Amino acid sequence: MDNFWQAVTEHDWSAPRQSIEFRIYYDDHGDIICYSMEDLPGQYIVTDQHTFNQVRMDLKVRDGKLIKITQAASWKMTPSDTGEYACHPSDVTVIVPADHPRQKFWKVETTNEES
Repeated sequence: MDNFWQAVTEHDWSAPRQSIEFRIYYDDHGDIICYSMEDLPGQYIVTDQHTFNQVRMDLKVRDGKLIKITQAASWKMTPSDTGEYACHPSDVTVIVPADHPRQKFWKVETTNEES
């Protein structure tokens, strides 16, 4: 116990406290690589301790912010100039031959990012 009190009395209490950063490292696609308080190579964002402690991997980084990834994907059909299958111009569910005079192509856009 004597060593403890000796250490307390000899400690420099005026030294500034070191700042802690809660970092989320991510790749070029916004996928989370790791959570760390260390200075690691790579890109990261600084977050609050509550978010850091959750260590959630269902998040992505977009424009420097965390976004939640949902389990359900949304699907949207959009017109396209090219595609694998030609469709009837007024009904995307009807596949037409490649030589159809008024064929239209569509592409499927999916996302599972919460908006």
